[in-house]
Amino acid sequence: MTNSRNNTSTCKNLFCSGYYTRATKRLKNINKKAKGKIIIKFPPKSRFLKQCALDYCNPGCKGTLFEAGKSLSKTFKGSKANINFTKTIRTSIFGNKTNVLKNGFYEKLKATNVKRAKNRGALSGCFTIIEKD
Repeated sequence: MTNSRNNTSTCKNLFCSGYYTRATKRLKNINKKAKGKIIIKFPPKSRFLKQCALDYCNPGCKGTLFEAGKSLSKTFKGSKANINFTKTIRTSIFGNKTNVLKNGFYEKLKATNVKRAKNRGALSGCFTIIEKD
């Protein structure tokens, strides 16, 4: 258990901090090309890092749409409309399956992207689209 916790902590410190740096740099370039007009606002660093940890440092994708099982995780909260929308998305991702993860990453991610994320320190891929850089 401690080893898993250490891996998660390492992922958060190495992968997510690097990911945040790359993402903010990319966003600044996009906004610069927009000639001073801010077209995209970046979320606060704490929220960004929390989401990064949930997506990339979460073996088994616990508490996400990608968590294995027949139904939505009990951790999802929100209005009934949001819950129903989330269930619809999950159904479209899972179909009749109970698990869509392959070695901790969403099975439909490109192998080259998974390899790049793992090389950077990611432990999981709990999303359908991976960063490109």
